[in-house]
Amino acid sequence: MKKIIMVLFVIVLMITGNSTCNHQYEIPVIQQEFTLVLPTKNKPLDVRIYNAYLLVGERLKLDNLITISAQSFAKAATIVAYCESDFNSKSIKLDQQGIAQITKDTRIACNIPDQLNLTIEDQVYYHEQFLRKCSTKALRAIKSSVDFHALNFAPSRTFSDTLSKVSNKWLAALDFTKDNIITREDFEIFQAKKIKQSTLFIRDLYNDKTL
Repeated sequence: MKKIIMVLFVIVLMITGNSTCNHQYEIPVIQQEFTLVLPTKNKPLDVRIYNAYLLVGERLKLDNLITISAQSFAKAATIVAYCESDFNSKSIKLDQQGIAQITKDTRIACNIPDQLNLTIEDQVYYHEQFLRKCSTKALRAIKSSVDFHALNFAPSRTFSDTLSKVSNKWLAALDFTKDNIITREDFEIFQAKKIKQSTLFIRDLYNDKTL
């Protein structure tokens, strides 16, 4: 977003009964600051996704559903979306769809439509609807991108040491510790490896310890 200062000139005309007027009037100058929001389509995809999640974070923060800042939430969500789908809105793995890889059961339970024909911003909107179905305790426990990954992956087991057993090739690919279960440690390793392939914006986001 860019801030622009505009100077507005207001000319006050006083009409008398005469056709000519020799009176001089001072012209007041009004200075007004406003925010110009550029169209999102002009922004890089990674920035669009971060900004979309930032709005979600602001709404969740306003509703007291998260304890971290909206910026930290957007960082975590954006990193997880990249790791899950490479920001490919058409991504499909088994019954999971979209940038957040929302499962079929979740889509049905949360009344979320098929993701494949939605815009990125709409997919983020429906991801928010899923998050709002999660427990407040789980949402408030999000402190990092790994916490967000665990919640997104297994919302009912987010506090469990074992998030899932390895039962297919997709889960096997996540089992970096090779112990036939998926844990937070696996997500931590996964993110560290995946981020190396990402854009500079995502790498800077991942490495920003102030968020």
